[in-house]
Amino acid sequence: MTLQCTKVDISGVVPPARTNHASAFWDGKLFVHGGNGDSKYDNCLSDFWTLDTSAMTWSQPTTSGEEPGPRCHHTMDVVEGKLWVFGGWTGKRRCNFLHCLNLATWQWRDCTATMSAVDPHSSHASAVLDDHTILIVGRGETGTHAKYGCNIDYLDTRTLKWSTFPGSTISRAGHTVTFAPSICTRYAFVYGGRQRHETEHIVCKVKHPLPALFSSGFPEAMLKNGRRVEPPPGRSYHSAVDVNGVIVIYGGFIQGKSVRGLLDGVNELYLHNGQNQAWLVPQLKGEWPKRAGQIAARIGEASILLFGGEHAGRQFNDVHVITW
Repeated sequence: MTLQCTKVDISGVVPPARTNHASAFWDGKLFVHGGNGDSKYDNCLSDFWTLDTSAMTWSQPTTSGEEPGPRCHHTMDVVEGKLWVFGGWTGKRRCNFLHCLNLATWQWRDCTATMSAVDPHSSHASAVLDDHTILIVGRGETGTHAKYGCNIDYLDTRTLKWSTFPGSTISRAGHTVTFAPSICTRYAFVYGGRQRHETEHIVCKVKHPLPALFSSGFPEAMLKNGRRVEPPPGRSYHSAVDVNGVIVIYGGFIQGKSVRGLLDGVNELYLHNGQNQAWLVPQLKGEWPKRAGQIAARIGEASILLFGGEHAGRQFNDVHVITW
């Protein structure tokens, strides 16, 4: 059994190239907001797109209300039919702005003034824990290139109240956090970040996790035939997707001594088996793009979608699908 990566030819309108954008998948659609455009270090985008993953067509839905402004290095999550966009870099500063889009009415709401206090975040990571809780991990307002911040915050989307975990995590930026309730509801899995590459478990203790969008995992033959390896080298701005307890890590910048040296993405893929904490490299076929700052989402029982990202100083707007 192998993983196959295929570039998708998309006709019609397509989003401009971008990296460090935010995305979420819901009801057969991939939602994308913002990111860095061609002028990476002085250009934050504010556009909002949807990709119909069945027809593989892009569109820009008509929305109303208080839309998010230009943003990059932010997060987006779907909870109970609403998109939640939090934090990021505005082009001038790190922010704690919180916006909500009702997917039934396509109306945006700026929740920043009505939510409880929370530090600004950028290059953080997020995960949905249940029908009203979003976990935010990583780079807070105190973060610098030397120390990226170590906040652990929870948003209650019903009350707009934030709570901060009474402790801290390893300082990180450009990391991922993945909640895999099919194997454990007690913690979320954190990996990567420019400062460190150790894996870490963040305590959650979720009582009523949401049902999985997809029921199947990887075939046993794929996991059995995968090459077992040591934990991979540290990286940042990679992507992570849960496939029923096996986390797919793809791409990213390999950890280096210089932040400004983050130029070349990689096309490495690793599987982390949450059952036994083993790292695996499966058999691969197809053309795997070198990328960092891309987004990834599981869009079917046996498929993961990649969009955008950068490599060697160039941004992309292409779509690849990983199948098994």
